[in-house]
Amino acid sequence: MPSFHCDVDVLLVDDDIETCALMLRILQARKFTAECVHSGIEALSVLGDKRPGVVFLDISMPGLSGPDVLRLIRNDPSNKGLPVVFHSALDAYELNSLAVEHGADGTLLKGRYEVSDVVAVVNRWTHRS
Repeated sequence: MPSFHCDVDVLLVDDDIETCALMLRILQARKFTAECVHSGIEALSVLGDKRPGVVFLDISMPGLSGPDVLRLIRNDPSNKGLPVVFHSALDAYELNSLAVEHGADGTLLKGRYEVSDVVAVVNRWTHRS
């Protein structure tokens, strides 16, 4: 679990604008701070300036894929201990397999979760209750 100051509770990385808008509404309604970017390059740029409590990272994006972005995050010592949760519409087996293969800290299936699932994931990594 992170033991550092977080500039924002959640960094959402997803090329789908509607998914970002929905997740932002869910998180902000529960008083979490969240920022959304629409590409892996944007995510890496934000991570150069801010430290989120957790990153929700889409798997399938144009340019850098989620696994590509995760590899770059893990190779940067300044991101040590940063939790990354793969967030995708893939089937559960495939998503979990990719998470294990690439070292993600968790998964969240797009469109197949309750608001309480999102809140629980964020609480876990930001030490909120």
